Amino acid sequence: MQFNDGQLLARFIQNREESAFEDIVRRHAVMVMAACRMVLRDGRDAEEAFQNAFMVLARKANQHTGKKSINGWLYRAAVLEALNIRNKRLVRVRNIVEQRDVEMIAEQEPDSATGLESMKALLAEELNRLADKYSLPLIFCYLEGKSIE
Repeated sequence: MQFNDGQLLARFIQNREESAFEDIVRRHAVMVMAACRMVLRDGRDAEEAFQNAFMVLARKANQHTGKKSINGWLYRAAVLEALNIRNKRLVRVRNIVEQRDVEMIAEQEPDSATGLESMKALLAEELNRLADKYSLPLIFCYLEGKSIE
């Protein structure tokens, strides 16, 4: 007899049948991994998001026992977990880059031409990362000397 997702989750909760949860993982593994890989390029990060999505399901299994299928919910959970991992990685990388830039600027003598050029290059890089609607006002006002209006 083939059980639907809600029935498998009910068996997992009520009887602590690990095999029921394993059936759910097997049933949805390809879809969950595909969702994670859409967001994350790194295989290890995708694997972490994959595991996190199923851990969230295990914690919230009682909310889904009446459902025939949890495809949509599990897809969204996988994408959210992948986005969380991606955002944590981006913040970590951004902090490393900012620290490196601060150290690089601190090593330069403020009056030296090299330090000034380095700071100009850093400013140009940062302005280039911004969308036009954010960078253009800064460029017009602070670099071209135009008024705020």
